[in-house]
This record gives sequence, structure tokens and C-alpha cells, in this order.
Amino acid sequence: MLLTVCKYLNIRVGNASASASTAGYLSPGDSIDLDTVLIGEELDGNAIWYRSKTGYYYWSGGITEVAFEVPDLVETTEILKAVTTDILHNYSSYYRNKVPGYLGCGTGKSQDPTIQELVIAIFINQKQVVTMLLPDRIKHKGYGIKTEIIQIQPPKLQKGPFFPGSKVAVGTAGVKGFYNGEECLLSCYHVLADSLLKKGTVKVTSEDQLTATLSTGNLSATLEVLAGEFTESVDYALARLPNDVLYKNEFKGIPINGYCTEDEIASLWGAMVFSSGAYTKGSARVTHTMRNIQVGADFFVNVLHTGMLSVDGDSGAAVFTADNKLVGFVFAGDSVTCSYIIPAYKLIPDLLVLP
Repeated sequence: MLLTVCKYLNIRVGNASASASTAGYLSPGDSIDLDTVLIGEELDGNAIWYRSKTGYYYWSGGITEVAFEVPDLVETTEILKAVTTDILHNYSSYYRNKVPGYLGCGTGKSQDPTIQELVIAIFINQKQVVTMLLPDRIKHKGYGIKTEIIQIQPPKLQKGPFFPGSKVAVGTAGVKGFYNGEECLLSCYHVLADSLLKKGTVKVTSEDQLTATLSTGNLSATLEVLAGEFTESVDYALARLPNDVLYKNEFKGIPINGYCTEDEIASLWGAMVFSSGAYTKGSARVTHTMRNIQVGADFFVNVLHTGMLSVDGDSGAAVFTADNKLVGFVFAGDSVTCSYIIPAYKLIPDLLVLP
């Protein structure tokens, strides 16, 4: 195959390198008879070189033809990486300007398990339009690379990260989980739905259109409260985490290690537990594992009684064992001698599924 020179191009002898000796140069309009494609010294981000049938080496950046494929070329991981990198370098700006809904491109494994070869992935949000504009394969400097169109939601810069212990509404953010398939934040009803509780409303409905502000440092996000109840058994509410919010289920930099079952809660008497409050990071021993308690005008059943590990504003704070297993979340206390915890098993996994 004959290739056309587009700029003054050195004729390299011995190897594909700018430091190799030369046997002269070619001028624009001259041609070379291609023998094979290979990897050489990277120049201007391009490491693809050609060897002519006369045995000389030429940098591909000095050749006019780009969109061509040569049958039976050797395909090594190194050469395919160089070719796909060059494709992304040459085509990404074209796609950005010409392809409706274009979001980006990259190289990798196909989503189709029957396709084992490397693919160029084109990420878009209007697949039905783009399929008519993109070739099934991109021919580039001797090789043909399969393309794959992948439809995704437009990405957003993520706020965060937020963690258990971030501030939310009038209290503390607990853990995240999935509620009806949506990623949600768990806290207390009297934290996320305080305005409803003051009216005597003890259950969140879709008509309430309630929101709460999640914050940490200078970052904040508005969450929609989806569900919640205030009963003698539970004091909880769930708020949807927006797509642009990064919330990590971690305590002291370590991922949460599941949750305590009802039987495990019963065995916690005397054990140390640790809270992630927005206003204090407390620790205390469990003094009673199944206690009924009067809090103001309200009565609660089957809660944990601990030494003081929370202060005002810590309601909703997740509480953990020494091995980072979720015990439950703080809902009350006297800020002096004791705190009260609603066990996580009352909500997990029937209502909320941990990721």
C-alpha cells in the first residue's frame, strides 16, 4: 500500500526512533510503500511508525493517510493501545462538535460478553440519532477498531463527600441505603420532618413535598424527604440523595460492616459503642439492650440505653460497634448521662437496604 508524505519526513535507519541515523528525507507529495505498522519513539503523543518495504522507518505523523486498514497486521496489546490512543486524540473533538448528545469516548472492554476485542466506546445520551452517524469500525493507521455506542445519563460534578455525621436539617445524617430502588439517607423523623411533627403529623406522604438540607463544611445539598414515621417503635425518615451527591457509608474512614441483628443487639450489654454525631463523636457502654422509655410526651419501646455519647443536634447519628457494624441511630438523650438508640434491625433490611 502506498502512503503519501505530507511534511518533510526523515528516513530512519535501523529502528523507529528520532535518534536513529537517517538516509535522507522525503518531501511532501513523496510516497512510501508500506510493509508494516509498529510502535516506536513517541513524538507529539504519537508512537505509531511505519516500516517501508525497503526497510526504512517513518513516523506516522508525517503521512497524509489516516483512515485505512491493512489486512493481517499483527495485533499486540502495545500497538492496539497506541492506535486507540491516537484515535481518541484525533477524533474526540470531531465527535464533540458533530455528534448530538456526545458526552465522551474511551477505550476498553465491550459490554457485549461475546465481543472479546478492544473497542472504542462513544458515550452519548441520544443513541437513536448517533447510530446513523458513527461507523461500526474506525479504520486508523492500518488497524480497524470496533466502536460501541453506550447511552448514559449526563454526568455531573459530585458534591461531597458526605459521611455519617454530616449535618442535615436540625440534626445529624445517618447512613445511606436503598429505599424502593432509590439511594436515600436515613435520619430521625424529628430531624428530617420536624415541621410535620410540630403539626402533629406522624407520617410523611408524597403530598408533603418536604425537603431537608445536607451540609458539611462549605458544601450543601437539598434532599427530598420521601418517607418517615414517628411511632412508639421507630422515629425515622428517609430523604433521596441526588445523583450529584457523593455519600460514603464510612465511619472513621472505614466502610460500614453490615448491621447488628436482633440477636446481636441482645448480646451488646456492657459493650462499647461509638457514635458519629454532627456535634460530638461519642463513645459509651450499652447499659440496657431492650428498654422502654418515656421521652417528653412520647413513649418508645425496645430501644438501647447507653452512657452519654450524644448532645443536642446529634439525633440521627449512626452508632457502631468496635468493628464498624451498625448498631442503630441516636434519637434521644439528656446530653449529660445517657443516650438512646433505635436499633437498625427495625428498619434494615425490610425498609432500607444497605449498599
